Amino acid sequence: MRKARIYRMVFCILVALSIIFSFSGCIPRQPGDAENNLTNPYALASNPEFTKLDADVAAGLHKELSLIVFDSSDENSIAVKNSIAIVLDYMKKSHEEFDIDKAKNANLSSFDYFILTVEDLDKFSQMSNVVSQVKSGSGLLFASRPAPYGNYFESSKSVLGIKNSRGFLNSVLGVKIKSSVLIKAKGFESNNNLFDESIIDVDLESNCTVHMTSYNDNPLLWSKKYGKGNIVFYNGVSLQSKINRGLAAGCISLLNDNFIYPVLNAKVFNLDDFPAPLSSVRYDSTNNLSMYDFVTTVWWPQMSSWSKEYNLRYTTFFIESYDKLVDPPFKEKDPEIEKFVMNATKELV
Repeated sequence: MRKARIYRMVFCILVALSIIFSFSGCIPRQPGDAENNLTNPYALASNPEFTKLDADVAAGLHKELSLIVFDSSDENSIAVKNSIAIVLDYMKKSHEEFDIDKAKNANLSSFDYFILTVEDLDKFSQMSNVVSQVKSGSGLLFASRPAPYGNYFESSKSVLGIKNSRGFLNSVLGVKIKSSVLIKAKGFESNNNLFDESIIDVDLESNCTVHMTSYNDNPLLWSKKYGKGNIVFYNGVSLQSKINRGLAAGCISLLNDNFIYPVLNAKVFNLDDFPAPLSSVRYDSTNNLSMYDFVTTVWWPQMSSWSKEYNLRYTTFFIESYDKLVDPPFKEKDPEIEKFVMNATKELV
């Protein structure tokens, strides 16, 4: 009887504590947590506590393998393939590359993900086999928009998530980010011409998730479930560009509902074109500031303040001169500019 009373008391105490935590908003902290770990998104990186997997367990884990299928007769297909391969290397993901001729008779059953950079889908005779594997749980990414014609495209629009297509649209400008395919970018919009695409003019099926559109709401990136697997469609040709490798990584991550890859916990802040020509031309007529005065008394002090506030170490390469002289005699250096650069480099790595 006495043991029963003790158990009841312990149970009541635990229930009371759970109620207190629920109403007070308190959450028990893990050992070693920083004071702001609950609100600091970088807390895990600053206080990691991991248990290393046993070597035998790690060796037995399934290592995902991707296949990039490309058309060696198409320069754009090769360029996108090369860029995707670099991204996969960065993500520490194993992959192989097959030209469409090699892929015709290849055994594709060992691959988890398929990434196509082929414009004419009729050239890839194993499209139906790939889609069948996706239905069983694989992933398929169209990393470059195919041509909106041909037997396979016309007969399989619904598989691709396309309800209607009306041919190509060129010079489609701007972008709207509809999801977290780019980390923390959801809701971002831009109508400038830095994002200029050649796309297929499409209407999508209702079972598609749209991750990106043009500024005028043309679908640029979408995904859909197909059986147990995922189909991802990038409606453009710009993943060949270095500046879009982050976007390529986002597209690849959509191939699996739980896609894991290593991230380098670092930041780089590069000052491009430093120092730009500090001419005596008036920059701000209201305050009677020349370009030199603005850079040295307004811009650089603000940059210096931000470096301290956000713990930034600026990186750059120094441009000695903007003229085309490569043989002496050289123009004399401006002592004021040289003094500014010497002081400014205290903030640089």
